[in-house]
Amino acid sequence: MVLNPRNVPARIARSRGFIRVSTLRSLAGCVALALATGPLYAQSANPAAQADLAAVHFWTAGHTVPLRVAARSNGQESYVPLTALDAVGAQFRLVSNANAAHVTAKNGREGDIAITQIKGFPMLALSELAKVLDASVESTVTNHAAGAPRHGADTVYLLAHVTEARVDRGTIHVRTSFPVPFHARMFAETNPVRGYVDCDGATVPDAFRPAPSPAGERMVTRLRAGQNSPTTARIVVELADGSAMRIGDSDQGLTEAVASVYSKSGRMPDGIARGSQGGLAPPAPNPVGGQADNRGAGQGATVDPGSAAAGLAVDASQAAPAAGAPKSAARAAGQPIEVRALNVFLDSATELRFDVATAGKVRPIVRYTPGSTAMQVDIPNSRLALPDGEDPERRLQHPLIAGIRLETLQGSGPPVTRMTLDTSRSLGYSLNVSQGSFSLELRLPRNATGVLADKLIVVDAGHGGAASGATCAGVCEKNCTLGIAMKLRAELEALGARVVMTRTQDVDVSLTDRSRMGNEIGADLFISIHNDSNGRDNSASGTSTYFHNSDPSSRALAACVQRSVMAVTGLPSRGILSDTVMYNSGFAVLRGSRMPAVLCEVAYINNQNDRRKLCDPQFQQRVAMAMCDGLRAYVEGRPGRSASTARPAKDRGGDADDSAVNHNGV
Repeated sequence: MVLNPRNVPARIARSRGFIRVSTLRSLAGCVALALATGPLYAQSANPAAQADLAAVHFWTAGHTVPLRVAARSNGQESYVPLTALDAVGAQFRLVSNANAAHVTAKNGREGDIAITQIKGFPMLALSELAKVLDASVESTVTNHAAGAPRHGADTVYLLAHVTEARVDRGTIHVRTSFPVPFHARMFAETNPVRGYVDCDGATVPDAFRPAPSPAGERMVTRLRAGQNSPTTARIVVELADGSAMRIGDSDQGLTEAVASVYSKSGRMPDGIARGSQGGLAPPAPNPVGGQADNRGAGQGATVDPGSAAAGLAVDASQAAPAAGAPKSAARAAGQPIEVRALNVFLDSATELRFDVATAGKVRPIVRYTPGSTAMQVDIPNSRLALPDGEDPERRLQHPLIAGIRLETLQGSGPPVTRMTLDTSRSLGYSLNVSQGSFSLELRLPRNATGVLADKLIVVDAGHGGAASGATCAGVCEKNCTLGIAMKLRAELEALGARVVMTRTQDVDVSLTDRSRMGNEIGADLFISIHNDSNGRDNSASGTSTYFHNSDPSSRALAACVQRSVMAVTGLPSRGILSDTVMYNSGFAVLRGSRMPAVLCEVAYINNQNDRRKLCDPQFQQRVAMAMCDGLRAYVEGRPGRSASTARPAKDRGGDADDSAVNHNGV
């Protein structure tokens, strides 16, 4: 727990040679100690240099630390008072005639740091403190994710390092170099199911790798690490079929989080086990009175843009009563909300809007219909209640849409109202939900006019050189992606399009350079080619296509590419997905691209059947042709040849998955 220095006891307690910072009421105690014991803190900063030191906020362990004596920085080095050590769970004792502090961190690391007097107060250089703690110092964080600190240039950040991530008999252990808050959550409607542990105020070192799942581990197949936001590290937990992870929070400033995994078929635990120091408590209820808003962000799922939980979800078994559940559980879900009116606004030839009036707040789910250009909007737990005489099916005179149909679907669970939109091509959309209505805006995507021959397209073959990507049975991802990319270039150029390749040989290209190429030449479209992998061979198969965040145009492009590729692979469709399903910042090659951009995971390289296909030049050619057709469908608004001539894909998978792995870049 981080103590406010203003609320700690006044006495100075000594224990085994250490002075606890939390026992100092203020830095006046340090000054009094100096007068009583001699010339303490003899080392001082140069007065001229001190003139350049400005007061700054000090942010660590997930929050801005209240300091009675402000931290100071000149842009190159920052200094914090001794009381700041309490925020990171460290202790100190004076050494070298009180010219230095011997600091001991909670993880056992220790070292001497010279004391510098600044404006009469003893301070520590933050860079030296970071070395002792095994931490990183950052200046202003400019790319704010939801919930990230929002200070300007007047803030310095001390971030813990993730030092361990392992699984032991269904228990996830995540350790950081000094205490930070932890949060455990689940993704919803993903295949395979995944959870994650967020470390607020931490970063993942470049060389860090989670420990592999031990032999005999049945509930967790793999751990992965990445940066969810500039100040939040995330450990992604890939779960075996039938397993789920307990959700919970720990804001007590612990160095280790312990999250439990359980079998969905068994009885859920009544509470978080308290046997471990790092146990996670269940999250606090939503102050509005409902469950915390942790909805899934799979294909077409909608999220509140400002929510820190955007793209995240609790286990589906906790979200709604199952068929045959007790009536009390059904009542808890609430009565169906009436859908009372539909108004259509044909704003222009390139955009239109639907306003739907409801009796309460609803959570619509928008989907591109597999195998066609149509779209569906499902409104869970609702029923159609249009005024008498209002037709639930309408024909429209608009170049982007021919008609709309409303109906209520009733099954074993709560009813669902469905809007089916007969669109002429894949469109970009945005959704705005309020208390008694929602608005769906459809528009022609960016750069989706003219013909493909007029377009400049960046084709990115994932990985290369020392970055081999996923490997299995001697097959490297970098070779498969290059083979498909070169064939895609030939297909596009045959149709007259101009193509720029991020690589044509086995060389390493940085993630930022890949998107920068497209930005500098003003490309119209960007497509990155990858192959997936997971922690258990032959346990997953199929194709998925990612777009960045909730960009409407890139999402429409992903729908076109996924639809065409699925027509030729004979593999399961794993859906179109936002690249934020695992990391709020998304994938580097997508978030850095200014043009509509997608990343296609063609198949699983560690699946024997998928891998055999990936190594087949004819399969690579079919995929390249399908990608070309998908790009053409996006630009010209008409199906490509692959969708009409190839055999139907065997869709054995779901429509949503978050199976991207670290080798895509985060």
